[in-house]
Amino acid sequence: MKRSKPGKKTDAEPILNAVVRTAARLCDASYCHLYLVDGGFLRNVAKHGSLARSVAVGRGFPIGRGSVAGRAVYDRRTVHVRDLKAVAKEEFKDAVSVQRAAGLRTILGTPLLRDGQPIGALVVLRRVVRPFTAHQIALLKTFAEQATIALENARLSRELEARHHDLAEALEQQTATADILRAISSSPTDLRPVLETVVQAAARFCDAPDVAILRIEQGVLRMAAATGPFGDEMICRAGSVEAVQFPISRESVTGRSVVERRTVHVHDLAAEPEDEYPVGRELQRRFGHRTLLATPLLREGEPVGAMVMFRTEVNPFSGKQARLSQTFADQAVIAIENVRLFTELQARNHELTDSLTQQTAPRRSCV
Repeated sequence: MKRSKPGKKTDAEPILNAVVRTAARLCDASYCHLYLVDGGFLRNVAKHGSLARSVAVGRGFPIGRGSVAGRAVYDRRTVHVRDLKAVAKEEFKDAVSVQRAAGLRTILGTPLLRDGQPIGALVVLRRVVRPFTAHQIALLKTFAEQATIALENARLSRELEARHHDLAEALEQQTATADILRAISSSPTDLRPVLETVVQAAARFCDAPDVAILRIEQGVLRMAAATGPFGDEMICRAGSVEAVQFPISRESVTGRSVVERRTVHVHDLAAEPEDEYPVGRELQRRFGHRTLLATPLLREGEPVGAMVMFRTEVNPFSGKQARLSQTFADQAVIAIENVRLFTELQARNHELTDSLTQQTAPRRSCV
């Protein structure tokens, strides 16, 4: 049985409330309840008429033949019970307690079907034995169809909204990537502007107040770019960006991501044992950051640095944000590699120019 999520207050609920209210009036029923499939149960999402407080209809019924609503969904057909009191023990065991507490007698239930699949049930109830007419049964089916349409419209609206959000987010990410690529092309020998563009994009899309990129230089992790108050304070204390450095070891979150060549996500650094990240814990006490996500910068499987994101509150990064972090880390590697190759090419061209100059100099002297 597929699960159908009920509409939010801003979409289907007003329509569902109108459906149960109108269905109860036109079908001349004491009560009308609308249930939606929620896992293996039917959960009440709209009702007209108040049963006794001892009757807990909110949690609904199991999907099965033990209740009128459950049977309507299970059999995918309208169920009409002339006198529930007379048959509850034998045919509707899940409804026995409700029948006794509320004094329910005649009940009519019809399923809500979407593409032939049940997503819920609409039920009208009377406290007297008085079967519903054929016209009232047809009316209830019509109301069930209207409720289904309302739910389907709400579902499509949510999907459209989510799709629009995803497209807008994808466009933003493409724009950020284009900005990074533009920075790479405009700064072939200057790495810092590119890495600053990367950390700013990572901070925006991963909702991280602080992001830093560190490169491996002379056996340590040295900061290459940072954004946010945490990085700014470290740079201020050290005197310059390059002066901020950390050992490459498992004793810090960033160092461990480099050593183990994997992303390391710490939900609350302050709650970690002292001997787990001794360097990281010392920094945490000084600067107050709590949640960290460190992603290594890998070139052909070998680490060249790391990107780390910080939050001052305990707020773990989502899986999507972790994947985005990897994307931005990859872009940083591309930038680093591009500068390295361009610098090597410049050096090679300089060597060739010098060699050519040396080779042609004797010929000129002989002329």
